[in-house]
Amino acid sequence: MIGKKNPVCIVANPETEAVVSQSKNPEIGYITLCQMISTISKNNFEELKARYTTVFSDFNRLLDTKYIAGQVMPGNIILVEQLVPFGDPKQDIKMGGPKGNKIPCTINGQLIYSRTRYIPEGEQSSTIIQHDNVAELRSLYQTAEAAKETQAEELEI
Repeated sequence: MIGKKNPVCIVANPETEAVVSQSKNPEIGYITLCQMISTISKNNFEELKARYTTVFSDFNRLLDTKYIAGQVMPGNIILVEQLVPFGDPKQDIKMGGPKGNKIPCTINGQLIYSRTRYIPEGEQSSTIIQHDNVAELRSLYQTAEAAKETQAEELEI
């Protein structure tokens, strides 16, 4: 429903089914959170999309909390977009385009960086920067759609 706040839930790792996962550093662990976000498409249709984020902490501390899959957490998952990297400039670049052929989103030629954050309390909202390389992205979508149509025609023969 539009305007309805959906809960934040802990989700298990789809490969290992573990709730607490270990990072590359054996002392650091993480949990994955998910919240269904209501959005309005350009055609004015309401859509529900899953928004995920990762929360890192001491691995043993996370194990001690006894988190379980499906556990509801307070707060929200927000999207934070900015024009400066969060850290490594090669990470967290906002991407757009059809599946398998994505390109960086930019504004005035400058990369947009995008990251989700878990906000356990308060009313912070997402900070979204609208990209302006629309023509380039539209061309990618049109090319992908034409390829799908060609493939469908070849299958019919």
